[in-house]
Amino acid sequence: MTSIAAKTIRLNIKHLKVVLSNLKQFSKTEWETFGLECGLHYNTLEAIQANNAGKPGSVEKCFRDTVTCWLKKKDNVDGKGEPTLERLADIVEETGDKATAEEIRNQFRKDDNEITEPIPTIPDQCSTSLWWIVTPVLVLVAIIIYISLRATVIDEYAIKLCDEYAEKLTRYRDPDINKVPAAGPSAPIYVSFVPLKLIRLERHGKEDAGFLKTASIEEILEKYERIEIDDILKPLADKRLRFVLIEGEPGIGKSTLAKELTLRWVRNTDKLLNNFKIVIFVTLRLEIYQKAKTFENLLINFDDINMTEIALSIKKTRGAGVLWILDGFDELPHQLRNSSTSLFIKFIKGDILPKSTVIVTSRLAASLPLYNNLEHDSKSLYLLGFSPNETREYATNNDKGYPITMTGIYNHYVRILLKRHLIDNNKAIDINYDMPQLLICTYNGVMKQQYAFGKELHDVPKLSMMDTINSFSGFYKDESSSFIHTTLQEYFAAIYLVNNPDSMFTKEDLEHNSNLEVVLTFYVGLLKFIDREVDNKTIDMILKQDRYYRLDLNDNFQLSEKDSNPTPHQLFSREK
Repeated sequence: MTSIAAKTIRLNIKHLKVVLSNLKQFSKTEWETFGLECGLHYNTLEAIQANNAGKPGSVEKCFRDTVTCWLKKKDNVDGKGEPTLERLADIVEETGDKATAEEIRNQFRKDDNEITEPIPTIPDQCSTSLWWIVTPVLVLVAIIIYISLRATVIDEYAIKLCDEYAEKLTRYRDPDINKVPAAGPSAPIYVSFVPLKLIRLERHGKEDAGFLKTASIEEILEKYERIEIDDILKPLADKRLRFVLIEGEPGIGKSTLAKELTLRWVRNTDKLLNNFKIVIFVTLRLEIYQKAKTFENLLINFDDINMTEIALSIKKTRGAGVLWILDGFDELPHQLRNSSTSLFIKFIKGDILPKSTVIVTSRLAASLPLYNNLEHDSKSLYLLGFSPNETREYATNNDKGYPITMTGIYNHYVRILLKRHLIDNNKAIDINYDMPQLLICTYNGVMKQQYAFGKELHDVPKLSMMDTINSFSGFYKDESSSFIHTTLQEYFAAIYLVNNPDSMFTKEDLEHNSNLEVVLTFYVGLLKFIDREVDNKTIDMILKQDRYYRLDLNDNFQLSEKDSNPTPHQLFSREK
């Protein structure tokens, strides 16, 4: 196919990413001048500004919308010059950015010399029979070029997804925006992505899991191959990459990494991600996805997009060009993680849309059912945290009194949130804030592997620890809430158990619900915070766990008649 970088080829909405890629160095604050030079009317630009006012990243969104209008040839675009890369270079130069304009021209000058499919010409002297042969060929070539350049419904859907992700997956430190709770300024501030260490496992089994849970960062890096985030989707030597499993301990940054990959596709900053027409990011903790029966139920719906056509298009190509990011496999109910009839297991095995690529994030303790699917067309990756020295250095540089245990960190974090909200609401500062309804819901939720709540938490203050989604059915408002991180729910479930020890779960519960391991960790840590002894039943349950699932008490402290209760520092001294 003729390169779209050829200067005279007409551009349309299908080429949005290519155009934005050529405009990486262009100042997005000049979006209005750019739009006027394109031929857009002033009222169109005013509408773009009004539509994005107050939204995160509004300047970037205004610029993107302006480019979109240009490619759709709105207003007087054709009158000023139909969209081509040559015209794009002229527009950029007219705004004053001659350097970027010259880069664009250099690109299509280079590509003009690489066009490999010129339109055939008819010799001056040819027979009538030759003419009848060449004419259908010319028509066929024209049809192929037209189809290849025509914007499709998938292209329109991709643009909608980009806008949705750019708004929903970007994190801010604004107490008025219920996304990332933090005591601090209320102005929106981007939270930069900090790439942690990633390793690739050639094979994966219980032996690997045990080693990863007990070894230091340095020991792990010596044994396994380290890779960069840019290499996650690097093609395999002899097969198409179908499945990528990314594991890590609770809170290590798996979801943040999944969101970062999605945003890199949105921003067109990763050449491997650019190979995918669309990326579908699925938060598996949400009940709406857990009830999904077909892949269509996992798609993000837009009112002005024909979703039936989208589904048919994906099905027709057997998922080719689609990247599915399934975040939080460990947050699925037990039966959805283990049953061969589960939609998600079928997805991962390639029984559904076999030409798609699927990325799955999961806690180490819940990944066992996935190991059988790690075949020659798959990758197994493990996300590491900072080394003990790095953690110690960070804590020392930022706050000498900062807690160093898992339980201590969550105690500190929740107390800050409570204190801030009590001050904001002009209430008396009571750190021992009573939350009986919240505690019982978190405990029941963890036991049932439920991470989204409806009417049971309608009247409970969310304290910036929960995301709330409102929907309407007729005249009735429906509300569902979930903790911004599963570990917060497990922390409150542990508090409930401290206050209601008779409700302690059993070893059998733990075997069927790997997330109870984190609850157990918090439970032991909380008991030490209030100077209460760990009961023998709990210790016995911990020590009788399978090596793969259990808290490795013997490596972290020694039980003795004199000291049968570990301190939090001892218990969590090996945590990353």
